[in-house]
Amino acid sequence: MASACKRGDDEPPPAQSDTTAAVDTTTSGDETEGADPPQSDGRFFDLERVYDISIVMDEADWDALRHQSRDYEHILGDEGAGCFTSPFPKPFTWFSADVTVDGFPLAPVGVRKKGFGSMDDERPALKLKFHHFDQDLELGGMKRMTLNNAEQDPSKVGQCISYGIYAAAGVPAPRCSYVHVYVNGQDLGLYVNVEPIKKPFLAQHFESDEGNLYEGHESDFRPTLTGTFDKKTNESDPSRLDLGAVVTAAAVPDDDLIPALDAVVDLDRFYAYWAVEVLINNDDGYPQNKNNFWIYGDQDGRFTFIPWGVDGTLFWGSDGGTLASVKANARLARRLYLHPEGRAAYEDRLRELLATVWDEDALVTEFDRQAALVAPHIDPDEEELVEFAQGIKRDFLLTQRARVEADLAAEPQWEIDEYSALCIVDRGTLDVTFEATVGSADQPPAPGEATVMPMLDGEPWDVTDATAEAVDPGGYSPVTLTFRGTYGEGVLATQVEVDRDALQAGAQIRVDDWEDAKGLVVRLGEAGNFDYVGFLHQGTLSIDAWDGEGSPEPLVGSLHARVIGRMCGADQCIEDIEFARGQ
Repeated sequence: MASACKRGDDEPPPAQSDTTAAVDTTTSGDETEGADPPQSDGRFFDLERVYDISIVMDEADWDALRHQSRDYEHILGDEGAGCFTSPFPKPFTWFSADVTVDGFPLAPVGVRKKGFGSMDDERPALKLKFHHFDQDLELGGMKRMTLNNAEQDPSKVGQCISYGIYAAAGVPAPRCSYVHVYVNGQDLGLYVNVEPIKKPFLAQHFESDEGNLYEGHESDFRPTLTGTFDKKTNESDPSRLDLGAVVTAAAVPDDDLIPALDAVVDLDRFYAYWAVEVLINNDDGYPQNKNNFWIYGDQDGRFTFIPWGVDGTLFWGSDGGTLASVKANARLARRLYLHPEGRAAYEDRLRELLATVWDEDALVTEFDRQAALVAPHIDPDEEELVEFAQGIKRDFLLTQRARVEADLAAEPQWEIDEYSALCIVDRGTLDVTFEATVGSADQPPAPGEATVMPMLDGEPWDVTDATAEAVDPGGYSPVTLTFRGTYGEGVLATQVEVDRDALQAGAQIRVDDWEDAKGLVVRLGEAGNFDYVGFLHQGTLSIDAWDGEGSPEPLVGSLHARVIGRMCGADQCIEDIEFARGQ
C-alpha cells in the first residue's frame, strides 16, 4: 500500500528507529510527559479520536508474518480424518516487536497475523499480545489488542456502528475504536481496534469470568458440528459436557423445546442477539452461517452468545432468496423459528428493537460522525471506494426498517434445509494457457484461445475445443476469466475472479480463497445441470502480457492450480447452492 494516507493537518507519522519504537511525548488532557498509562482499558476505545500505533520489528520477521496463511486442507481436514472434528489449527507465529500505542512504549510485544478473513499480505490484520514475552506487561489494564484491517468493510466504520447496535440492544459486545498503524515506518493506514473476547471482557459483562468460553467457527449444536468449538478458558479441563447439554436440548420434541433450551441458553439474550443479526444483515454470524461468534457459560450454567467478525454487515446485495426478517440456518435459530412460541418471542424482540434501538436518524448521525472522524486517515487511492461503500451502508440504515416490517407482515416461512457438514478431497490439478481479449459486462468479448489440461481423480481429462473469455465489469468488481472446454457430453468450466490491482503484465498472482484470485470448477450438463468439481487451491495465475484496462491487446497468460473438492453429506452443499444462484 502506498504510504500516502492522510493525517490531520498533514502531520508526519511517529518517528521510527531501526531498533526501538519511538516514544511520542505529546500530551492529552491530564496526561503528562512520561506518565504511566491510565489504568482503564476504556481509554483506548474512545470513538472521538483516532489512535496512533507504531510497530518496529525485524524486517525478515515482518515479511514472514505477513505471508503466513491458512490452508484449507488443515482447516477442513480430509476424508480419512473426518470433517469438523476439532477446532481449526492456528498457523500463525508470534514475533517480537517494539510497540508504541498512543505515545506509550511497550517492549517486547508479541505480534502475529490474525484470523480467517482479510488475509492480506500487505496490510494484514494483526494481534498484539503485550504479555507474550513479559507476563507483567500491559497497557491501561489491557494485555492484548486486535487490529482489523477492514478489508471486508470498505466503509471503514461499519464494524463499530454494528457493535454499538448490539450493545444498545443489551447484547454483550466488544468495544471498538480506530487506530492508524505504522510498521517499520511504513504507513499501513486505518485499522479498527476491536476489544478481545478474553477474561477482562467477561468480567465487564458477567458475574464471573471463571466459566467456559468457546469461539465458534463453522460450529453448531449438532453432534457433527460441535468439534470446531474452540475452548478458550479452563483449557486444562477437557470436558465439553456443557456443549453436549445444548445439543441434547436442541434435539428434544417441540413440546419440551423452550424449557429445555432455556435451561442451557439464556434465551432472552439470544433473541436480542438474533434480532440484531437480522437488523444489521449479518450473513456470517451464528444464525445464518454458524460462524464468527463466541458463547460463554456464566455461573448459572447457561450460554450467552457474543458477536464477532461483523465487517460484512449493513449491506444488502444479491440476497439469494434470504428473508429480511429472519436468519435461521443454524440449529438453535432454526428450531426456535419453527416453534410457535419461539418464533413469537423472537419476532416480539425484533419489533421491540425496531421501536427502541433502530433509530434511523440517530444511527445515520453517528455513522456520519465516525465517517468524518476517520476521513483524514483514508488512503487517497481508496477515497472513492470508501465514499461509495459508506453511501450503501447509510442507505441501508435508512431503508432496513421498511424491508423488515414488510417481511414480517407477509408472515414468511423458513423452508431452507440445514446444511450438512462438508469435507474436502484433493481432486488433482488444472493447467490452462490462454489468450483472450478483455471485454466489459455490456460488450462481452469474442471467445479467445485456450488449452485446458485437468488431471483429476488420478487420470487426465480430455478437454477439447477450449476457449477463454475475460470480462472487466468496471467499478470495484474483479476481472473475471472463464475457460470452457468440451468433456464427454458436457462442458468443463473454470471461472477465476482476479483483483484488478493485481492484474499486471509479469505478475505472478496467487490463487486461493484468501488471495488476489480465486476460482471454481464445474462440469456443465444439459438443461443447466452441473456437477461441482472443486475450487482452485495453492495456484498461480501468470500474466505474460496485458496492456491494461481498455487495451485492444489480448490478455495472455497461464494458470496452474490444485483442485480441491468439497464433499457433503445427504444435504446439498452451501457452495453448490450459492453457485446455482449465480452468486
